[in-house]
Amino acid sequence: MMQFEHAIVSGERFDPARPKRDILLLTATLKPPAAAVARSDHQERLNDYLRALEFYLRDLDAPYDRILFVDNSMGGVGSIEAAARRTPHDKLVEIISFAGNDHPVTRGKAYGEFKLIDHGLALSSIVHGSDMIWKTTGRLRLLNIRQLRLALPDRPLDLVCDLHNVPLVGTDRLHRNRYMDLRVFAVRRDAYDVAYRGAWERIEGFDAFAMYDLSLQARRHLRVLPRFPREPRLQGISGRHLRDYGAWPGRMKSAVRGGLRRALPYLWL
Repeated sequence: MMQFEHAIVSGERFDPARPKRDILLLTATLKPPAAAVARSDHQERLNDYLRALEFYLRDLDAPYDRILFVDNSMGGVGSIEAAARRTPHDKLVEIISFAGNDHPVTRGKAYGEFKLIDHGLALSSIVHGSDMIWKTTGRLRLLNIRQLRLALPDRPLDLVCDLHNVPLVGTDRLHRNRYMDLRVFAVRRDAYDVAYRGAWERIEGFDAFAMYDLSLQARRHLRVLPRFPREPRLQGISGRHLRDYGAWPGRMKSAVRGGLRRALPYLWL
């Protein structure tokens, strides 16, 4: 049986009788394998996660009322739990940590990420079948999650993601530059099983490019929106390239993409 750490923290203003809202899933690797990422210092990463968690907890107008924090490195989540207890908030927080980095670093980010999500959802006690889960990289702050939620069409949806299909943009690939942005997507719990569960195990070379194909294939069975109507605005430091999303180049890129997303929604930039 898998060994894991688990804690549930109920905010002092959390009301279990209130109609349920969405769930925020924060993925984490507190102690990444050596040379796996550029931002590898444990204390720096921990500070990133704490800053992001406190940001999400303090958002009293958020579309989510539950937060699932999942670490795949058995990195010691005592500080995470302490932050959830000391920060005034109105949410239910579940914290899970397990040892999930027993695969080669060469497998890549998507492999580890969806392996983490599979195990986290299987171990969670606060996520249920029809819940809409907003997944985001746990070190980053998604500044406009409420605006993203409000911008979605009124029709029921099972999966909302950002698929990109423009040469050279994002990955510098000229050919077959079709990939899914793994930093942010929203999916119903049941739909996740249909679209993604176990894909990291069964697909050779599983990566963000494979996720593009899987997400489009999911339209056979699910209600899929392959592009957010608004540009997700992220704040924090990229783990791979150490780029500051809040610096002016990042803000400029986000603004340009946001404008094109509205003016030319068919351009998957």
